[in-house]
Amino acid sequence: YKSGFGDNTIVWEPERSRIEKFSPYDHKYRVIVSNVKQQDEIREIEYEVIIAKPEYPPNCGEGFYWSSDDCNCINESTTPSYETGYDQELFVIRPNLADNYLKIERAGQSDIEPAQLFIFDFHGKVILQELIQSELHVDTKNYAPGFYFARLKTKSTWSSRKFTVVH
Repeated sequence: YKSGFGDNTIVWEPERSRIEKFSPYDHKYRVIVSNVKQQDEIREIEYEVIIAKPEYPPNCGEGFYWSSDDCNCINESTTPSYETGYDQELFVIRPNLADNYLKIERAGQSDIEPAQLFIFDFHGKVILQELIQSELHVDTKNYAPGFYFARLKTKSTWSSRKFTVVH
């Protein structure tokens, strides 16, 4: 069944007969949401949903690992190998629910080294890669509504944040 809570949340439950309780891998389902209004246009949005078994951390599959900080499976090929430099306070994103733009601000001193900013869509595809000194304005008008991840990487540290695009 499906039930919408707000603009971006869909709660649904697959038929119990379709869930294989003893399968060693998580299950993937194709979900189609019809009659979604985006910029005065009615569309159909298709998602791939993975239902994890009640275990922690979930099985992310080959080439991915579970990130408790991002609450998501992360592609190892896009992840820095120096996790000891992880810094929770490296940057902030405002607003967290972005419509047409968002502002990314680096925390800390003004004479900080330039950093590489990556924005990933929900599927892990890099959709923006920019150098940032202290702040950056990102135009999100052409981003599809949904969840995104921003990762800021310096020579010695990295940090990730989630944000949502709503239109």
